[in-house]
Amino acid sequence: DIEGYETAIYDIPKTEMETITDIAIEYHDDSRRQAILGKLEEWGFDLFAEGLFTYCYAPNMGVLFAKK
Repeated sequence: DIEGYETAIYDIPKTEMETITDIAIEYHDDSRRQAILGKLEEWGFDLFAEGLFTYCYAPNMGVLFAKK
């Protein structure tokens, strides 16, 4: 959870993610969600779950869970 700094992952190349097999990334709006989904695909991950915040009204926030 990096409170809005999930955009920092956009510059991470695929080579730096080779040893990562499972990842979860929180997003704070739909445009960031779409960008993160693109990076996950680029890195070779498959989305297997998405968690949405239900304890408060936050329709554009959630967590993406992916694995290789």
